[in-house]
Amino acid sequence: MLEQFKQKYLEEVNDLLNDMEDALLRLENNPGSSDEINQVFRVMHTIKGTSGMYEFKTVEKITHDVESIYGKIRDNSLTVSKEVSALTLECIDLLRKLLNKPDENDDALVNEFMAQLKLVAPSTEPSQIGEDVSQKISEQEAEGIATYYVLFTPESDIANRGINIKSILGDIENAGTGITIPRCWKDTDDCANKYYMFWEAVFSTSKSYSELEEIFLFVSDEVKITKIADADLFVNEDFVAEITRLQALDDKIDVTGLAKFANSLIVKPDTKKAIKAITEAPKQTQKETSETDTSPKVETKTPVHERSENDIAMAAEKIISKTIENSDAKSGSIKVDSDKLDELMNLVSELVTVKAELLLLSEQYDIPPLGRICEKVDKISNRFKDNALSIRLVPIESMMLRFQRLVRDLSKELGKKINFVTEGTDTELDKTIIDNLTVPLMHIIRNSIDHGIESLERRRELKKPDVGIIKFTAFYSGSNVFIQVQDDGAGMDPEYLRQKGIEKGFIKPTDRLTEKQLYELIFLPGFSTAKKITGISGRGVGMDVVKQNIIKLRGEIEIDSEINLGTITTIKLPLTLSIVDALLVSVENTLLLIPVYLIESCSQITRRQLAKDNGRFIYEGEPRTIIDLRKELEFSGKPPKLENVVIVKYRDGKVVGLIVDKIIGEHQAVLKSLGKYFSNQEYISGGSILGDGSIALVLDVNKLIKQMGKNNVTD
Repeated sequence: MLEQFKQKYLEEVNDLLNDMEDALLRLENNPGSSDEINQVFRVMHTIKGTSGMYEFKTVEKITHDVESIYGKIRDNSLTVSKEVSALTLECIDLLRKLLNKPDENDDALVNEFMAQLKLVAPSTEPSQIGEDVSQKISEQEAEGIATYYVLFTPESDIANRGINIKSILGDIENAGTGITIPRCWKDTDDCANKYYMFWEAVFSTSKSYSELEEIFLFVSDEVKITKIADADLFVNEDFVAEITRLQALDDKIDVTGLAKFANSLIVKPDTKKAIKAITEAPKQTQKETSETDTSPKVETKTPVHERSENDIAMAAEKIISKTIENSDAKSGSIKVDSDKLDELMNLVSELVTVKAELLLLSEQYDIPPLGRICEKVDKISNRFKDNALSIRLVPIESMMLRFQRLVRDLSKELGKKINFVTEGTDTELDKTIIDNLTVPLMHIIRNSIDHGIESLERRRELKKPDVGIIKFTAFYSGSNVFIQVQDDGAGMDPEYLRQKGIEKGFIKPTDRLTEKQLYELIFLPGFSTAKKITGISGRGVGMDVVKQNIIKLRGEIEIDSEINLGTITTIKLPLTLSIVDALLVSVENTLLLIPVYLIESCSQITRRQLAKDNGRFIYEGEPRTIIDLRKELEFSGKPPKLENVVIVKYRDGKVVGLIVDKIIGEHQAVLKSLGKYFSNQEYISGGSILGDGSIALVLDVNKLIKQMGKNNVTD
């Protein structure tokens, strides 16, 4: 059971670190933003409070120290410098490593980080009682500073509840300047003669009352907080002497008496004049006097056992209201394990297959009630399929954080100034595609930073802005999602690519290639345009792997570039990998599936007509290129007298005709892998089981056209 909770803790911490990383990246652009500073502080505080429960002691220590730094930043005693920001990002990386691989020995990394932390923000110990401090408190109240008394009386089972007392005491000590006094009493009614601990603390702080309450969020019923003065009393030697005396006593501090003593120390000359004026003025009613009383008030948090039912109800209502305010839009969502979503999709796939069997039976047997049931099942299964697919859709925004971090870190390493711009990040894709797309996109963005964006000196020579731009854009088009990564850098020189291709032996000097074909050379294994090998690039690996990964996702990738203007890399992907609406056709005895979103229309044609039109067909008054699947896929047998042409869309609005024997009808294809034995089939991307148990092969139309040298398809 503990391991189960521990796994949930790790997932939650990972989400918190992502939120914190996002806040830090925003904070670098706006160093004075209190919202981001508070978010970082809250994340560190939350992680620290729960890490000790699961024995992540090192994580607890690190987050405690980083939280202290951001506490000082919140108090305006420290600023968010570049060093602090960079070190906090390093802290995130270190925490991820410590949490994901807790068994590894990372003492050296931790010690190095803690040493850097001390250099950036040296820790300041709380002022000790009896120090040589200022003799008199300032006549003006220290703005925003108050002195508090805290009584912490934990229940005996607090450790069993997973609460770390040491962490709470550390929070008290870091809250301000003062002293914490450990106490204990003997339970005389207990036959075991047990002793119990409680703690008292007196300290001055700039934190508000509500901020102090946050420290004791999980032990609020065991803590009483009392404000004893609206000033820093620890600069007064009389107050320090009184606290020293009370510390030596065995009894608990009388907080009411301490508050009265504190008030006597901070009466100011102006206040004395006001008191004199009041005594000389006509007497006011008791009610008026109470309303004008300006003496410091004692704020006391009453223990639960002393509260009335009305008090408890009001407190509960306040907590619920605050929870609702903070819940935001997240209250309408829940986290679901990805394995459960995968299982859901498997069940949907099975349902679609069973539905196909049922529809086939309905066609074979003329039973009206069965036909009506089949119609209902068809509608319900379609809605169920659409709903299940939508559950798996994840916004592309989920990838943005690591891309922003990549741009930030790599641009600093290369000494370049880069602005990362995003558009359409609310576009959604299947979770499986998102998971497999992150690494290829990171490589493309890295290339834009390294090869694309010029050095500062070169950009000034070209009269470009000092800050380069990398723009990430995502948008829908039909049943596909397009992702573009664009930079305003040096672009790619087709002639240079040609020379590199000849030098590497990929092409011959006599080959005549278009610009697009030259750009595609970079996808060949071992091809690199880098002038030297670095830790970032130059070994000729990467873009070929990027293309292979995109192809596995049934996608396409292409590049457009202009010298000194920049490069655009465009990726085209299907919305999902699981189920696709397709047209079922046949050639000889083989069943083929063509995705519906590619199809423009269908028509019939004869061989005589093909011969008359020189192997082309007329569509919308224009001759179009045609591909005979029987011939290209090497099917034996004779074609029927009347064949069918499936007109499919290609790039840039171009169309191509595919000749098939028969058009059977529309089919919801549950896509299945054909396994390693069929991995060398270039034009087949998968298979699907039909209602009668037969298998139909999914045709990869784009690859078919491209591999057959039809890139110059004309309208």
